[in-house]
Amino acid sequence: NKGSVSVKIYGSPFNMVISVVDTGKGIPAQIIPRLMERGFSFGKKGGNGLGLFQAKETLNMWGGNLHISSRENIG
Repeated sequence: NKGSVSVKIYGSPFNMVISVVDTGKGIPAQIIPRLMERGFSFGKKGGNGLGLFQAKETLNMWGGNLHISSRENIG
């Protein structure tokens, strides 16, 4: 209820990094590789597993990529 989310954007118009950092509960290491699979959802009731999958697919079409790093109980 009292967490925070920080978004930073840096780089150039042709090589950009968007960093999103939160103070959430973190994600177990064994879950991270599956987060961008179609239909896989973690920690969200009623999640359909399309959000990160669609983000990854869109970024790939644009020549970019999506990377997730997290440590359980850290954020």
